[in-house]
Amino acid sequence: MREQIGCVALVRAVQAGGPHCAQVMELLLAAGALLDGQDYDGRTALHQAIRYNRLGEAAWLVGRGAHLDIPDFEGLLPLHQVGGVGWEGGGGRGEGRPRLTVSETPPLLPG
Repeated sequence: MREQIGCVALVRAVQAGGPHCAQVMELLLAAGALLDGQDYDGRTALHQAIRYNRLGEAAWLVGRGAHLDIPDFEGLLPLHQVGGVGWEGGGGRGEGRPRLTVSETPPLLPG
């Protein structure tokens, strides 16, 4: 049971969000939560941070070594999640207009 909680703790923290999310994530990581733990859909905290447009959390995760190359159970990598939530209007991926402009988006990769 402890291993299962450690796998999803950061995923759930990112999904919950909130003004203290980074602090909660830091505490969870220090307590042994797995940085690249996967939920029942195979999604990591990084998948969810990008999916829910939580770019600060995504940058935090990548800065601590979260992997960009872990597929979920559908074979989607974290960056594939951008197409699902990064657009307003239109009916699906790549339609409509971007929610954030490049200048508003913090870098996901260190350096």
